[in-house]
Order: sequence, then C-alpha cells, then structure tokens
Amino acid sequence: MSFLTSFTIYITSSLLLVLISIHAIVVSDDNTQHLLAQRQQFSRGITYRRRQPVCVHGHPNNGECECEENYTGQHCEKQKHCATFRRYRNGSCPSCVPGYYGEHCEEIHCVHGEPSKLETKCECEVPFSGTFCDELSTRLVYGYYNRRVRKYIGWDHWERCH
Repeated sequence: MSFLTSFTIYITSSLLLVLISIHAIVVSDDNTQHLLAQRQQFSRGITYRRRQPVCVHGHPNNGECECEENYTGQHCEKQKHCATFRRYRNGSCPSCVPGYYGEHCEEIHCVHGEPSKLETKCECEVPFSGTFCDELSTRLVYGYYNRRVRKYIGWDHWERCH
C-alpha cells in the first residue's frame, strides 16, 4: 500500500489562522486510487471541521461509513459474496458463495496462493491460476517445469538438446 501525504500550512496575517490539509491516497490492487482521508481543518479558536471518511461504496454518516447493500469494511471497500439474498439483522450472511468465507462472506479463500493486499483477489503460486488459484494451465505447468529443468541441467546443455 503506498500513501501520498501532503501537508500545507497557510497563515493569514490578520487572524493568524493556521490551516492544515491532510490527504492520504491508497493505490489498490488494480491500480485504482481510493482517497481514504479527507481534508482536516484546524484553526486557532475559529472553526474545526470534523473529518469525514471517504466511502468507496457508501456514504459518510457521523464519521463512519454506511455501506451500500452488498459491501462491508471500514471504507465499504469489500464486496459481500453471500449465497442467498437472506441476511441476518446485523447484515451478515447465513451462507457464502463457494470460495468465500467470513461473517459477511468478504474474505476470499486462495487454494494455492495468498490474498492480495486489499484481500479482493488471489495472488497465485506458479503454476496455478484462476480466481481462487485452483486451476492448472497446461502452458503455465510446462513453462514452470521447463524453467526448473533448465536451471537444474544448465542453459548450455538445454540449448544443445533443443
């Protein structure tokens, strides 16, 4: 996760007003940017504007995100993968679509890999592929084992054989 933070201080001569802006941008797995913190304003005895979160799939309400129906997370950034339309009173799911788990079915299960930084997709181990890293592609398998053989017997020997 990369954060870009900028601080700006403005001073006005008449009221000696100090204004500080704080912005944090997070670049997600698919290179989209989500603004996670909005501007905060502090002044000496004049005004204070309460920080409101930026909600990816929802809207801020009293400093917290109220998520759209199929989303959860602190910033409504995680999609729910419920097997049915039924929900418990707290919004959790009685059952999940295969490959997902968690109270809100927001966690992905990677068979041969790890969840990405934002836990929205899997980063698969070679030679596995697919949404849940549960598929073997012939091309990836051949490439994987060919690289291992070349490394084991050496590149020069490989060139003479082919």
